[in-house]
Amino acid sequence: MVDRAKRILPDTLILVYLRSIRAVECQSLLSLGVSGLMDASCASEDVVVALRKIKRQEVHLAPKVAQALALSRFRSANPFEKLSPRELTVCDLVIEGSRAPDIAQQLSVSAKTINTYRYRIFEKLGIASDVELTHLAYNHGMKGVESSHGRV
Repeated sequence: MVDRAKRILPDTLILVYLRSIRAVECQSLLSLGVSGLMDASCASEDVVVALRKIKRQEVHLAPKVAQALALSRFRSANPFEKLSPRELTVCDLVIEGSRAPDIAQQLSVSAKTINTYRYRIFEKLGIASDVELTHLAYNHGMKGVESSHGRV
């Protein structure tokens, strides 16, 4: 959604509210041109500060988001960092149990394109199935009990 918005309105400033913080997703969002990242722990006053900062063309990171990004540098390599933002989106939907035709409809592409993404993801991560993908995601904190509401 972010990449689509930036293509249509390149000067748009985007502030993303995260229900859960995953460093790899935060990095992907920032690379797509998001101007700010906030999380559930932020108070309403923090939103006003963030909006003012973004209006001045500065990037705003909520304290917990900044901490997660900083700490991710010290953790062992996350294989999901190899994936593009679009591959991460497809990966997240596959992990949730969505089928290729449903993902294709949601992302406005063909089911064949989704399967191409899946196999590219499998190749980059060194796995061979959706089950292995889900297992790997759980092991690297990409998926949790809250994740059905935790996507950005």
